[in-house]
Amino acid sequence: MSQQWFKKITKNQLFWSFELSFSLVFLCVFIYLASNLETIINYDVITTLSIVVSSVVSFATTIAILLNRQNEQNGSHNKLWPLVSTVVASAYAFVAGIFGYFVSIIFSMAFRQMTFDILSASVLLATLGGLISYYLYEHVSKFDRSNFARLIFVQYIGGFFLAAMKTGDPDWWSESICSLGMAINGAPFYFNFTMVLTGVLLWCFYYYLKPTFEKLQLGSYLNKKQLLLVKIFYFSAGAMAVILGLLPYGISETINFVHNLFGYGIYEFFAIFMVFAGFVLRKFPKKFLAVNYLFLFSGSAIFIGHTVFGISTHGIMELLLALILVGWLVAFIKTITSITSEY
Repeated sequence: MSQQWFKKITKNQLFWSFELSFSLVFLCVFIYLASNLETIINYDVITTLSIVVSSVVSFATTIAILLNRQNEQNGSHNKLWPLVSTVVASAYAFVAGIFGYFVSIIFSMAFRQMTFDILSASVLLATLGGLISYYLYEHVSKFDRSNFARLIFVQYIGGFFLAAMKTGDPDWWSESICSLGMAINGAPFYFNFTMVLTGVLLWCFYYYLKPTFEKLQLGSYLNKKQLLLVKIFYFSAGAMAVILGLLPYGISETINFVHNLFGYGIYEFFAIFMVFAGFVLRKFPKKFLAVNYLFLFSGSAIFIGHTVFGISTHGIMELLLALILVGWLVAFIKTITSITSEY
């Protein structure tokens, strides 16, 4: 009886994902702490290690699962699937690192001045790593278009809030979102990395959606010209986000000009696409088109309210417009997922 139970458990890959991660993390953390001859571990060390553990475990688990799925993808996916897997795994690692950072902060506030020995610190971090791998194994195994869209949204929001927490400028919200990426504010990496990663994810997302767009063509929802416009839209939006991260504001006048050009350009580009969505996406469900124009109206009201009537600050206006753009992308993905599920 006990042998049958053990065989049943050992066949559970979820169980092994936890067991393997727990063992490896425990071993690595224990060796690291022992080699530094630390007998008392404070929360600064725990915070750093929790971020590292969360990121490394997430990256390794995600890329292993996605690469294993390569043979299940269509032929068009196989060519660049390793690259797409690496980008997606990096995004999961970034989100998990943010999660590990927030968890360590909560614990440090709940258990002030608490310290750990080498063994308890290793067990704590190994458990965190094991739980993350356990969750990701089941989550990434069911990775689809909705999960991809949700990942873009979560990493963008998480990166933004992390940048806002780490910046040295408490008044960034009254100036501009892009001030979070200025070197003078002390922590530009978080915002700039978030923008670059968001742009690359948009590119990869289009590649991932190629079979979906082919289905939309077969269903006469998009013709060749309309599909080309959607392709230009995705790649342009991704390029603008990447350039915003690679060329942060405040370095030189030339870079400031380019940064502003693409920074405001991404809003204008989205606005133009939303205005003509009734033409480009005219065969899409009326519900989506109504949501599209509702987003357009809301964004226009926010922009006019600030520029004409002086309502709110410039940074808050940019933040609200950015949330509208991300919300529109989520609505767009849910719509095409619903449409193509019929084919």
